[in-house]
Amino acid sequence: MKVKESGEDYLERILMLQDKRGTVRSIDVAAEMNVSKASVSVAMKNLRKGGYILMDAKHEISLTPEGRKLAETVYERHLLFSEILSRIGVSRETALQDACRMEHVISGESFEALKRYFLENGMSPPSDFSENTETSCEEAREEENLFLEKEMESGGGEDVAGKAFD
Repeated sequence: MKVKESGEDYLERILMLQDKRGTVRSIDVAAEMNVSKASVSVAMKNLRKGGYILMDAKHEISLTPEGRKLAETVYERHLLFSEILSRIGVSRETALQDACRMEHVISGESFEALKRYFLENGMSPPSDFSENTETSCEEAREEENLFLEKEMESGGGEDVAGKAFD
């Protein structure tokens, strides 16, 4: 099962919460991402079904090795893109929002080439933006959804609202 953007964001957030708090429950994810418990429940069911997370008897969520790998990949991309954009003069807020979009669409090959290029040309590894990424991806998606809704209402777009998984 291929994870889509929202699924990757859930995995990334679980990773961040585990690093910050140790244990993670669905209610923590809902609060951090500012989404409903029902949305988190559906996403956790799909992530569990896909083999990306485990949930124990106390409803604590942990990443499987595959889930952790994907979450770390997305988070690394987010950090690098945020750092690059900030260093070239993009406002921190815009850099974080744009990084949230870029992290999901770039191929592994292109990302590794970009990372290698910037590291070879004097850019130190990205600093940790975690304290400033609390809602940026969710806000960016919300802004995009509002734009798409307006496009649909005006007849200028097609319904592209998708699920977290194929």
